[in-house]
Amino acid sequence: MQGLQIQGRPACLILPSSDQHRALERMATLIVRYPTPIRLNGADYNHLMLYADKEHIRQIANRLRFTMPR
Repeated sequence: MQGLQIQGRPACLILPSSDQHRALERMATLIVRYPTPIRLNGADYNHLMLYADKEHIRQIANRLRFTMPR
């Protein structure tokens, strides 16, 4: 697990461990706190959870940007 900041927001990068189940051995997770909570179907969500392969997750994290709707 690695702590990050994306656009000044707290984030966490979780990479697979050496003992990871074979089906998930390439899967990584990026968790980022939204600038403001997102409401979907009556529930509030504070974090974006993004799943991608470990070879591309850092590229995605480096390009991730939150924008406000117009």
